[in-house]
Amino acid sequence: MAEQLGSLSRTHTCGALRPADVGANAVLLGWVHRVRDLGSLVFLDVRDRYGLTQIIVEGDAALLERAKRLRSEFVVAVLGDVERRAPDTVNLNVPTGEVEVRAREIRILNEARTPPFSIAEDQNVSEETRLRYRYLDLRRPQLQRTLGLRHRITMAIRRYFDEHGFYEIETPILTKSTPEGARDFLVPSRVHPGEFYALPQSPQIFKQILMIAGFDRYVQIARCFRDEALRADRQLEFTQVDLEMSFATPTMVFEVVEGALAACFREIGVDIPRPFRRMPYADAIAKYGSDKPDLRFALEIQDFGPVFAESPFGIFREAIEHEGTVRGFVIPGAGASSRREVDQPRRAGAATGRGRPHLGTVHGRGRPVVGEGHGGGWDAPCAGAVGRDARRPARPGLWSARHGVEDARAAPAAGGPPAEPGPRWRVGAHLGHRLPAVRLECRREALGLGEPSVHRAA
Repeated sequence: MAEQLGSLSRTHTCGALRPADVGANAVLLGWVHRVRDLGSLVFLDVRDRYGLTQIIVEGDAALLERAKRLRSEFVVAVLGDVERRAPDTVNLNVPTGEVEVRAREIRILNEARTPPFSIAEDQNVSEETRLRYRYLDLRRPQLQRTLGLRHRITMAIRRYFDEHGFYEIETPILTKSTPEGARDFLVPSRVHPGEFYALPQSPQIFKQILMIAGFDRYVQIARCFRDEALRADRQLEFTQVDLEMSFATPTMVFEVVEGALAACFREIGVDIPRPFRRMPYADAIAKYGSDKPDLRFALEIQDFGPVFAESPFGIFREAIEHEGTVRGFVIPGAGASSRREVDQPRRAGAATGRGRPHLGTVHGRGRPVVGEGHGGGWDAPCAGAVGRDARRPARPGLWSARHGVEDARAAPAAGGPPAEPGPRWRVGAHLGHRLPAVRLECRREALGLGEPSVHRAA
């Protein structure tokens, strides 16, 4: 039967005790994390959100009997004396690992059934089970650390913007529909039948009102609601840091946002250099196919138009003739890779989900890749698309000097608009963000042919 806490009050959290506390009386309140029954000796790990402390029970027969009743996730109060652990039992993996509490009294505040999954172990539990027992899932140390980090980052954001003169102002949740990028969630009005409130997709209209009203620096950690298809980085409701400034310049905006991100990263012990790398939008699209490129790996997209200007492959040649483009990225240093090793990133880059498999690969064997007669060779399902002229020894600059393709192994090729970031990112992710590379793409919009057709080389 559960006991009452009574007048007991916690003196320490389960993550607070250190060698300096040896000899102190401690009252700990928390959940039983583990029980190790050694007969005449019982060890308990008691946990709260601050950490865990080892409890030792021995000598007192009644206390031992009570300790043996304990199971995982029982809620307990432990009264005892803080002792230093024996040198051979010190656990440096936890902050409290140099001490333990010798129990004088244990109160069972609440019993618990056997949980459907272990809280103490990092098990692979299905998301359905985790959400069904969310109150148990949230007890897991990893999730508690994650929520703690979210709290610290939120506080760091608030401190930073306060120091820079921003007012945090709440804006309405029940509002009118405004034209934005997604559909609104609607809430029917009880007072006005047939009329609805709309949940805000963002505080856009309200922060514009604040700017006009003279609140020249506004920030809000805002909840947003958008009735749209789920994405990897977007749910139906999400939180965003929303800010607005009056009389701002681009440089001012860059500095404020970079400072906020730097403040967030300091919460995990990382100092990021400033200013951040900046590039024009046109350069980002041309070199990386995205206005938010992943720069952890190179994979810089290049123009291979001169190489394919006289290609016997109609799609490439016609695209160039009609002011289209053939673009790609190279994987250097892979000349010794097997065909299977090359096909894996090629297939990874092809998985667009939109019917655009790769055209094939162009492989150079040996150094440099300039064609037969220069110590190299050609081995490619679509090598014919390059054309003999581009593979002649007389034109090494097109591949080696201009594109850096020396001892390269693969240049995956496919039809697709040059601004599509997916293949570059997927190949980079498959290679573990280690190797620079180049995929070939053919832009055919200039031909008036609509979506690029895809042909797999024989």
